[in-house]
Amino acid sequence: MNHQKFTPYRDGLVAYAIMLGASLAALRIFTELSWLMSIGAALNSAAFLLFGWDKQLSGGWRLRIPEYLLFGAALAGGSLGAFLGMTFFRHKTLKLSFQVTMALIVMAQILAVVYFFSRGSLFY
Repeated sequence: MNHQKFTPYRDGLVAYAIMLGASLAALRIFTELSWLMSIGAALNSAAFLLFGWDKQLSGGWRLRIPEYLLFGAALAGGSLGAFLGMTFFRHKTLKLSFQVTMALIVMAQILAVVYFFSRGSLFY
């Protein structure tokens, strides 16, 4: 019998994709948000849930979600959800290097949004 073992990167990525898809589907079905707002809310919801899942995996022998996947979820547009997940689940709040990297991601995203909106549109 072939038993596949848990691989944090693959399983974390699959879980993130499922959370993202489910969040996007629910937002499109049950709200009247635009596609852009729905995608942003789904990215943040999925990042929040990913931080919660990693927190639940912590504190034992189980393999965890790699930090670069958590950073990737924030970098993909879910930085608010990642920050709320860190705060709500009290996860990665004592690790200074993680907090500094998250702060840099948030600052880069804020600068990008300010830049694009100062040009008059997010799309050109």
